[in-house]
Amino acid sequence: GIAKNLILKKLQKKKRMPLQLDEIPELAVAPQYLAESAVEQEQQHMRSALQQLGHVCRQILEYFYYYGFSLEVIAERLEYKNANTVKAQKHRCMKQLEEQLHK
Repeated sequence: GIAKNLILKKLQKKKRMPLQLDEIPELAVAPQYLAESAVEQEQQHMRSALQQLGHVCRQILEYFYYYGFSLEVIAERLEYKNANTVKAQKHRCMKQLEEQLHK
């Protein structure tokens, strides 16, 4: 249905509307394919946004979310003063990541 509407919109912009809405056949698309494609697109979008962050932000987020390290362990590994400093930096990094994702 979405693809059908996009095609119609594009044809209307080009002033070439050969078919009426009812004349365009419905295409069956496997729901599994749509779900996999959406997940792949989201993952690619996330990877791209992460690449836009600085090295330190990527490292903090990777340690915390991917490896599951505590803030204390991250502070030790990255030689921060304490866990609260890491927590504040992680918060700033997440804000940057959100901004990248919304672009």
